[in-house]
Amino acid sequence: MDWRRAKTIFILVLIGLNLFLLSALAYGGNVDVSKAYNEKAKKILDDRGIVFSGTWPTISAKARQVMFDIQDLPMDKIQDRLMPDATLFREVAGVKEFRSGTRVLMTHVVSATGYPEAIYTDAGAGLQIDRTNEKRQEAAMKQLFRNFGLASYKLEKDVMFTGDTLHYIQPFEKGFLYDNEVIVTLKGNGITQIIFSLFPAKKMQSDTDAGEEMLSVQQAILLSGFQGPAQITAIDFGWGQADKGELYFSPLWRLQLSEGQTVRLNAVNGNLLDR
Repeated sequence: MDWRRAKTIFILVLIGLNLFLLSALAYGGNVDVSKAYNEKAKKILDDRGIVFSGTWPTISAKARQVMFDIQDLPMDKIQDRLMPDATLFREVAGVKEFRSGTRVLMTHVVSATGYPEAIYTDAGAGLQIDRTNEKRQEAAMKQLFRNFGLASYKLEKDVMFTGDTLHYIQPFEKGFLYDNEVIVTLKGNGITQIIFSLFPAKKMQSDTDAGEEMLSVQQAILLSGFQGPAQITAIDFGWGQADKGELYFSPLWRLQLSEGQTVRLNAVNGNLLDR
């Protein structure tokens, strides 16, 4: 299908849905407008093969952006904890590579966000943590982050990811900063890789600067062109980069699918994002 034509159809569907809600509000008396909205949206999404059996989240907010700073991570603390005896192996195009046995630490690596991050790898998985149970594992990770000098980020485990690759993201306001994350890959009780991608949030854009209302998750899905069949198992809200290299995080809806994938939608225009 031609995308421009498809986009026009989606917008017309959205307008029709909003007109339906206005008529329900004006003439429905005791009609529950929220319930009517969800039922109408559910039918449209069902027709596209998109199913969600949970309760649709609602956030009454302006579509505000989160500005952030580009600052170096506390690399001295990170290096002292991971490989205090490391030496600089080489430096190429600003990327520094430190080595110590099977351990490698690379800093100022250009990431998917367009900004530098640090990557630690250890084929020997020498750094061990207590994985006796979930509670002890999380306590060990929290202590590790404190040792790295990252306590101010208050990182929380991202529940949309399971298995031996752990994702930790920064909570912010009523959601999360998805691109402020630390990804830890485990092998048994040892750590084989840590990816640090953290940028200090500076401020939230003021209400007076934001002229657009944020799309509901149903509206964002309808406008995105996202097609089924798809079973949505979880939905949450947060901020992340809509385009590589931006100096701010945009409001996003994030969907978890039954197959384990996650989908990000721009909460301002409904665009389906690459990551």
